[in-house]
Amino acid sequence: MASGFFVPGLESKYNTKEIRESMLKPDKLKIDSSSKKLESLEQEKSAWQLINRKISTLNSLAKEITSLNSPFNLMSGNSSNSEVLTLSTRYGSKNETHKLIVDQIASADVFVSSNFNPKKITIPEGDYIFLVGKKEINVKSNGNIDLLVRDINNKGKGFLSAKIVKSDKNGNSRFILQSLKEGKENKLIIKGEGLPFAKQIGILSELKTNFNPGLSDIVVSQSSVNNRLSFENNNLVLNPLSEMSIEIPEDIEITSRSKIKFEVKYFDTGLEESDNKIIFNPGEATFKDAKVDSEDSVVDLGSDLKAPLEKKYIQMNIVKICGKEGSLELPLINISNNFEEVEVDVGALSNLEEINIENKANNKVIVIRNVEVFDPKNRDGHLPINAKSFAENAKIKFDGVDVERDSNVINDLVPNVTLSLKKTSSDIVEAKIEPDYEGIKRVLLDFIGAYNEVLAEINIVSSNEDQIGNQKSNIVEELTYLSDSQKEEAYKNLGILRSEFLLKNLKSRLESIIFKPYVTSDPNFSIINQMGVFTNSISSSGGLSRYLRLDEKKFDESIRNNIDNVRELFLFDLNGDRVYDNGIAKMLGDCLSPLVTSGGVIYNKIKNYDLKIINQKNKVEDYRKKYDDREKKVEGELNTLDFTVKRMKDQENTLRAFDFNQRNRQ
Repeated sequence: MASGFFVPGLESKYNTKEIRESMLKPDKLKIDSSSKKLESLEQEKSAWQLINRKISTLNSLAKEITSLNSPFNLMSGNSSNSEVLTLSTRYGSKNETHKLIVDQIASADVFVSSNFNPKKITIPEGDYIFLVGKKEINVKSNGNIDLLVRDINNKGKGFLSAKIVKSDKNGNSRFILQSLKEGKENKLIIKGEGLPFAKQIGILSELKTNFNPGLSDIVVSQSSVNNRLSFENNNLVLNPLSEMSIEIPEDIEITSRSKIKFEVKYFDTGLEESDNKIIFNPGEATFKDAKVDSEDSVVDLGSDLKAPLEKKYIQMNIVKICGKEGSLELPLINISNNFEEVEVDVGALSNLEEINIENKANNKVIVIRNVEVFDPKNRDGHLPINAKSFAENAKIKFDGVDVERDSNVINDLVPNVTLSLKKTSSDIVEAKIEPDYEGIKRVLLDFIGAYNEVLAEINIVSSNEDQIGNQKSNIVEELTYLSDSQKEEAYKNLGILRSEFLLKNLKSRLESIIFKPYVTSDPNFSIINQMGVFTNSISSSGGLSRYLRLDEKKFDESIRNNIDNVRELFLFDLNGDRVYDNGIAKMLGDCLSPLVTSGGVIYNKIKNYDLKIINQKNKVEDYRKKYDDREKKVEGELNTLDFTVKRMKDQENTLRAFDFNQRNRQ
């Protein structure tokens, strides 16, 4: 320094910096070498982890292809008109096509009241009983309509809901009562104090629409020599060329929806109804000139042993309706020789007065029972006034056959397929259950892509390319799908595991599985390139990259037109035991699973790297600690040296000054 002041350790007048670096160099080399080894181990582990992820992805896809939920095992449901009908498939559905017409969709009872002011109305207190099909919902009311709505919703969950909706600006509202169950068996019936409440707010009317005529009274009043009627076992018997008349009571309202239903059968004249008895004559017996004649024996077989009759049908016009406007003969009905229920619309005449049932045949006897005139919209004797919908079954024509269900979700017509009806239509809807072509294509493309990624990663880490400066690698550069960060990582991994024979053997095994021939139902379809999947043997680097490539047109055609053989190429059950024995996906899964599962070869390699890295980190830390200790010692020694040299210099200067002073005195 200019002042001549010197601080030991801060300045080096005697090359102490070079001396220090020279003394610490062996320790620094150990740190650098061990740190580089640590980085190498961490990079190798990262490479193995990346390979493990790639192989795990490929293995998962192989397992997906061979699983029960494989797209090969699942069908796809397609509707020609999804606004009318949709369908979904489950495992086990078959390749088939059906034609449907949706005549009617299932619906639920939804009843709406007339306008009323909730603040001015007083409703009955007590038990409000609501039936939805067989489900009973009992709600106690204290006369508060808002609490009634709340309790109906709480107790009717899944079956019944209620709400009050404002209908105008004058404070009026409407009460909406909605069944949550579709189907004609789930009619909404109101009982208890709910009945006067429903009438009070205009949900139900007082009209009577249903009645059961007394058949015995009809026989008594209408039977004559020329009109032979009889009443036997609660059945009304119409002999040939006889008729009965059902008068409509004055208090019954006949609507356009009104029907008559009854059970009916026929038998030929001269033939009594078959019964459950066997009659036979056992003959006679003679003993010692005494002769005994036997009477007929009667054996009652009981109803369970009655011999079944062959069912036969005849068609007859037996129902005629009469009113002030005249009479109308209704269409033919089918009558069986066993009791069957029939329904006939009788609401065609606005002022219906009577319904006639006529036996026009001269050689048939007609038997009738359980007669009822009714409005199908009637609810336990009361007609809804402002119904938005009624409980009805869905009605469809399924391949020409009339089908009726209580729900719009039908899962028992086509095995393992659910049909969902959306709306009615007179148009034919085609429901196709076919292989999930798009799902199969997707999983195969994912499989091919995952295979190529595994192969690419093995090619990268096993590369023998020598990197000189910034020279590009052909192996990395031909992978055009890599992002910048992925490409950077690939260069770090280039050749890092080139001595691993496991990877070289794995690559050879994978290629063998992919390209070897397999057994299928078609001897001419046994290798993967026959479905448009091929390989360019020579890579851009001149090596054997063997990546899979696609002839997209041939690939799509194979999936669409040859799906069974494509399936067998990837998974094949050789002996019909529902366990896959062969195929590309099956063999690849068997090859890869032992590598990546817990305890597998690659899994254990990564675990071993964890131990190696910990040991190497400890070694680096140990070298750094030794370096720090050595550095402190060297610093101390150099500081002592600097201080000693300075003292010696100071002493030298003192002596020179003393000598100079002595000479000046002389």
